[in-house]
Formats: sequence, C-alpha cells, structure tokens
Amino acid sequence: MGVLDLEGLNRSLATDGAAPFYLLLGASTWHRNQALEAIRQATVPEEDRALAETRGRVRECDLTEILDSARTLPLGVDRRLVILTGGSALDREETELLVEYASAPRRTTTVVLCATKLPAGPGARALKLAACTIECAEPRSWEVVGWIRSELGRRGLEHHPGVPEALQALLGNSPQEIAAGLDKLELYVQGHRSQALRIDDVDAVLSRVPHGTVWQFIEALEDRDSERALRCLAASLEVGEPAESVLRLMLRSRRQLMAGLAARERGAGDDAVLEAMGTSPRARRAPRVRKSILARLGRHRLEEVVEALPLLLEADSRIKGGGAGDPEVILARLVIDLVSSLSGRALHPSVRS
Repeated sequence: MGVLDLEGLNRSLATDGAAPFYLLLGASTWHRNQALEAIRQATVPEEDRALAETRGRVRECDLTEILDSARTLPLGVDRRLVILTGGSALDREETELLVEYASAPRRTTTVVLCATKLPAGPGARALKLAACTIECAEPRSWEVVGWIRSELGRRGLEHHPGVPEALQALLGNSPQEIAAGLDKLELYVQGHRSQALRIDDVDAVLSRVPHGTVWQFIEALEDRDSERALRCLAASLEVGEPAESVLRLMLRSRRQLMAGLAARERGAGDDAVLEAMGTSPRARRAPRVRKSILARLGRHRLEEVVEALPLLLEADSRIKGGGAGDPEVILARLVIDLVSSLSGRALHPSVRS
C-alpha cells in the first residue's frame, strides 16, 4: 500500500480518510505518537474511544481474539480502532495472522501495528506490502535541518536563513526536543512579532548562552579534561544556560559515544563508527574534524559509558525535582564522576545523595 512520512500521512488522511491497516515503523517515539494521534483523530471521535478503541501488546495479548473482534462490525460507533504495540517481538505465527488479516481487512476497522523494526523473513515482507507503512525513523544528524525546515513550514513559521541550523545546534537531533523548542517559538511569535523568525529570536527564546561555550564544555567532557570542563560549565551557567539544557547535551553526548563504541566493538571501521555517532558526511570527510572525534572516542570504554548513564539520569531527576541541591553543584560533581569513573564506579557518590 506504499510508504509515507508524517506529512504524507496527514495529506492522505485529509483526502482519502483512514486506511484499514497501518504499520508505524521506526525508533522515533515522537513520530510514532504524532502518527498515531493523527490516525485516531481521523477514525474515532474522542467521545467514542471507550467503546471503539482496543489496545494490545504483541506477546502479551491474544492476537487471534483481537483480530477476530476487528473483523466484526462495530456496535454503537461508526468505526473501530485497534492499536497493537511491540511489533518487533512478533513470532512467525503472529506475523502470519497479521498478514492474513491485512490481506482482507475489515473496512470499518483500522488496525495500527507499531514496531521499531519487524523480524526478518517473508512474513514481514508480506506485511509491509499489505500495510500502509508510516516511517517513524529518527532523522540522522545531517537530515535534521531539512526536517526542522519542514516542521517550521508545517507550523506556518516563516524564518530567515540560518534559523534551522541554529535550532539544530541548540536543541540537537531529537524530534521531541526540537518540537518542544518550536512550541516555545510559536508562543513567542504570537506574543511578540509577526515577521519571519531570526536567529536572534531563537537565542532569545531558547538560550542566552553563546553557542561556542556549551559545546566547548561538551568537548572538554569528552576529552576527559575535568579542569577545562568545569571552567566551561561555570561559564555556560553564568551567562544563563539552563542546567536542564546542559544535562540534555551531556546525555546526547553519552549516547553518541555509546553508539560509536558499540560500532567499534562490532569491528566497524572509522567511517561506520562516525556514521553510527550521527556525524555528518561533510564532517566525516574533514580530516581534522574526523581525527578529533575519533581521538575523543578513543578516551572512553563502552562499559564505562553504559554504567555511567544512571548517574546522568539521577542528576536529571534531582535538577528537575527542585529543592534537591544547587544545580551547578550537582553538575560539577557529575562532571568529576564522568571524567574520573573507572568501570562505572563514581568517585563522588554525593552526586546521588
């Protein structure tokens, strides 16, 4: 039935209505939630959802029973919506049941199957052919600017050149974080100006820190240079960078290190390692940038990075919870832990106290 992105799904729903079977495929929670909500809005009014909406999780529900109910006429409502999650865990028998249903679906029912990826095999190929597949993949770093541009257009936010790039530099590659930032910009536009967004507007709404300072902090942290990292951290916080934003970038950095180190352990070469980290093709072709990234990666071990993640999550909880200590002190101690950790053992347990 074809493959659509989120924008294509919205157009299809507006012109043709809901399809009988959707496959939401990919790792992006934000894209999946957006697609699912669009399908819900197009199929079942909110007041009918208690009667018309059925949810189940693969391997935890009776799939035969759910599909049998999907084949029956809805009672008291115009359309039935069936949402199945956990599609990555499908076994062969369950896949065959879904292929059988998708090949002859009930037109008064919409079935939505959510999966990060489908298990390999002929059944998965047949399911993709029978379903309307919605791509819910996380955009790669070099695709993010285009995606931001598309989102700005979808929201009717005109902008000057450089605004999408500034948003990526500030918010990273997470669609959730970018969408939250765009929500704030929309409110700003409504309350302050009607002309096109400028880079100054992005800075005014989302950050007051010069771009270089916080990224210098992240590089120092990846270099395991505690003195330089603490100095850059203090400078970032002093000019108004929110502690939550700094911690978000720290988490992003750790995830990139994890991806690169995991690829290295699988025997991947430098190009594949850099791609796994989300490094743009242009940066991968720049010898100095390439060498710098790989050198920083070489200062870490995968087990250290993985075992240190709870420290960041606990610090995030403390900072967002409020009243649990000075955010600057929490971040400073966290920096020392991350730089000095040996096989995940923090030298400063007071970060968690």
